[in-house]
Amino acid sequence: FRRELAKLGVRSVDKLVEVLSVSGELESVGECVDHVGVESKGLEQVVKDLLELAEILRWYGFQDYCEVDLSIVRGLDYYTGMVFEVYDKKKVHRALFGGGRYDNLIELLGGDPMPAVGFGMGDAVLELMMREEGVWPTEEIKTDYYVLGTVSYTHLTLPTKA
Repeated sequence: FRRELAKLGVRSVDKLVEVLSVSGELESVGECVDHVGVESKGLEQVVKDLLELAEILRWYGFQDYCEVDLSIVRGLDYYTGMVFEVYDKKKVHRALFGGGRYDNLIELLGGDPMPAVGFGMGDAVLELMMREEGVWPTEEIKTDYYVLGTVSYTHLTLPTKA
């Protein structure tokens, strides 16, 4: 990782690695990045976007449920910006769902250029959490519908024995 960053011209790999280890409250991101001392227009924009997101979350009353972790990388290479993961309050389980920005994906699939965001949900984790909370519906094996098809043999000609 460090060698590849150096090949890209990143001068202070140690400082960049320190930035990528930043986690905690969204508002603290700017202070952490300033403390590390990495100068990059791209990084400045990321910090600005995260601080704007922190303000929106505070406005809606969600700031206590969100934190930043700059080390998160989602496995698909079409993400173009921020990625996210959602966990249960106690962080007992793996992510319930995760996603992010993928502004080039629609164009990549033949559509018009368009900004986009989306997520995928883990149904196994959702089931587990619902079972733990006692809200998973009782499963019954029963027949709701029975479809019967009939075949008409009125036009069937059987061979005759000679």
